Amino acid sequence: MSYSHIARRNFANLSYELISKIVTFETGDGTDAATGAIVPPSATGLLAATHVCRSWREATVHNATHWRNIWMGSLDSVRTLLARTLRLPVAIAGSLSTEADGRKLAVVMNHISRVRSLTLKATSEALRALDGRRKGEASILETLEIERVDRDERVDLSCFASPKLKRLDVTNFDFDEFRALLSPSITSLRIAGACVSTTTGEVLQLLHHLPNLESLELKVNLQPTVEEDSLVQTTALERLRCLDMGIQSVGEAELLAFVSVPHLDFMRLSILCDDDLPDIMELVRRRFEGDGRTEFGGCTFYAPNPTSLHVALTPDVTVPACPPQLGTYLIFDNFDEWEEYRIVNVLRTKFGPTRTAPWMSAVEQLSIRNARAHTEISTQSWKMLFKVMPGIKTLHISDRGTSVFPIGLYSQKPVGNLWYRQPLFPQLESLDLEGVWFRSSSRLSEQDQGDFLDRLIRPFQRCDSTQSIKYLTIRAGINIFREDIELLHIVSRDVHWDELVTFRARNDTFEDGVDFDIYDEDDEADLEDGELEVEELEDGELEDGALEDGELEDEQLDDGELEDGELEDEEQSSDEDEHDGEIRASQGKASDDAQPGGRDEDSPSPKPTGSPESKEK
Repeated sequence: MSYSHIARRNFANLSYELISKIVTFETGDGTDAATGAIVPPSATGLLAATHVCRSWREATVHNATHWRNIWMGSLDSVRTLLARTLRLPVAIAGSLSTEADGRKLAVVMNHISRVRSLTLKATSEALRALDGRRKGEASILETLEIERVDRDERVDLSCFASPKLKRLDVTNFDFDEFRALLSPSITSLRIAGACVSTTTGEVLQLLHHLPNLESLELKVNLQPTVEEDSLVQTTALERLRCLDMGIQSVGEAELLAFVSVPHLDFMRLSILCDDDLPDIMELVRRRFEGDGRTEFGGCTFYAPNPTSLHVALTPDVTVPACPPQLGTYLIFDNFDEWEEYRIVNVLRTKFGPTRTAPWMSAVEQLSIRNARAHTEISTQSWKMLFKVMPGIKTLHISDRGTSVFPIGLYSQKPVGNLWYRQPLFPQLESLDLEGVWFRSSSRLSEQDQGDFLDRLIRPFQRCDSTQSIKYLTIRAGINIFREDIELLHIVSRDVHWDELVTFRARNDTFEDGVDFDIYDEDDEADLEDGELEVEELEDGELEDGALEDGELEDEQLDDGELEDGELEDEEQSSDEDEHDGEIRASQGKASDDAQPGGRDEDSPSPKPTGSPESKEK
């Protein structure tokens, strides 16, 4: 076997054109391949190319295209790199913290007329270099990302005003400091951390002058506009495709009421949960209704931690990823574990079916990823939410998501002294279980009554007439045995198991949530207890006998749900039976109270289930 070697002198005698192509191929364009951010030349290998030999150095240094993306290192390096680019348009990025760093910014501003992109993270002290700069010098600036790390001094950013500005990203600046930068040419706008409180009306006035806006991200605190005269007419952003907002109060949510986005592809709302949550979600619902987004095909619930719940909704029947790229992505944050039921309830009341729109009742693909019920009242809330989603055909459950099904995939209702069980999802065809705990123990001989395997199988064993699930898929199951697969054939005749066996002892990684042992055969009535409705009535969320804004009557929702022991037409629907039974139960428990709202010592209280009276695991 022979090897060919290129002599050093031949390697050095390569043409400048070929050397430039090699350098470009090896070092890229001066940006990080993963993030696209500008990095120092030493990180890309560009400086190493200048040390190969004299010809390579000359070919690299004299090719201005190699240096168009400039990282602001030392003052001398900034001057050198700007000189190497000759008169080519450049992109510049850097971090400035001291007055000495401000001199680097002053050097850059001397070449601002050929700066196409500028990314800065700076202090107010370093930004003093902008003082006295004339407006309109940045004639070709298309991208400006600037973040102020402190709020010591006021800064005038008008020197960056450009008729070609397309992307503007400002953080920790007042609206008056960057107002001059807003141009009709802007297609992407991000505003975060504004210092001075701004009203909804002022932001609407800014958006009114951005007709070409395609992407909008607002992470600022807005105050509701009190004066009606200051409100502008509804602003239509016809070209907006992506909206990302942080909502901490009604002020930010009020913005949705006055912005029309008929062609929006993706909306992401990060909602801070507090007492204003129902009002915020009402404004969100009205925006959806105004833009015609009143029917969802796919839904995903994802809980990254006990105090956060992510909800992804898509218009088609595909199961959305988290985070999705299309549809609506709602992030509920900053709530306690025992307050989870409030989030689930508000989703049901605001996005439940109405007389004019199906909303969540049209969902056919449902995915529950790590979402779990932490308290008994939460399990009741989840059950009520699932009841407004009767069209589910495909269900995917992963990680700890099984805790939202305390009695499996069935619900039950009392009729006299009898209990009638009925499928929670009557049209369910496919069930996909990924990474769920089938048993709490890793031993086949040990099985708790609260195990998911028992909760899944037991309703099918007890019902005379059950639904038929066509496909059951099990992937990466925990504590599942081959013998269990035989038992699961009662759920579905077509069971697909990847035979990936994982055994774990019960520990803190086991499924969190309510104590499923309380739901045995004699105590299943606990699921239909009136705790949820009592809570809702006390919080003022539901009025006795009243429907939510246009909400469908209960009998419309429950048509065809009963299979075995179906009720006569003149009898009440399932929801009405439950509701009446719950109110009667609560009234019976409180019959000795002297005043409305009074409680007997033995009656249930709306305390979080972390209290001594709760049954939380």
